[in-house]
Amino acid sequence: REATEMHWLLYGEFITGLSELTKEQWISFRSHAFDFDEFLDQWSAKLKNQVPSSITVRLNSDLREYLKLAPILKYVRGDAYSADHWVDLFRLCGIDRNIKVEELIFGHFVDQAQTVVACADEIKALNARAQGEIAIRESIKELDMWGAATEFQCLSHKSSHGHEVHIIK
Repeated sequence: REATEMHWLLYGEFITGLSELTKEQWISFRSHAFDFDEFLDQWSAKLKNQVPSSITVRLNSDLREYLKLAPILKYVRGDAYSADHWVDLFRLCGIDRNIKVEELIFGHFVDQAQTVVACADEIKALNARAQGEIAIRESIKELDMWGAATEFQCLSHKSSHGHEVHIIK
């Protein structure tokens, strides 16, 4: 009976720790998502020393699922995402599209861990597309700035056939 009680206390401790992490606003949590990795590492070590029971089997199963989620989190940071990218990410992850990015919490990804893991390749592609688009936007902005500061002059020039040709200088 005492072992069962200890296992339930262990389960409660896990759920409480996970719950604290999942309440974090994604916009701020994404820069220290390594806290989730540390949490998983601590619990993996803690469970190695536990006598097997239905509770520890469940916790190990949950940990395995979250360990699959952890490396994908770097692709959902959203640093380069536009509004359209966020919409695509929410769709891929199964997150309610009515949630605003400012309201997004880490728990939304944890709650959809299986979906996020299943869509990992699509999420990576979305992130790569967002990164590429931001590079293009920055290049266009630089070109616009160069064009605004540059003056062009047209010069007349006679070609070898005696035709007048206008050259931009």
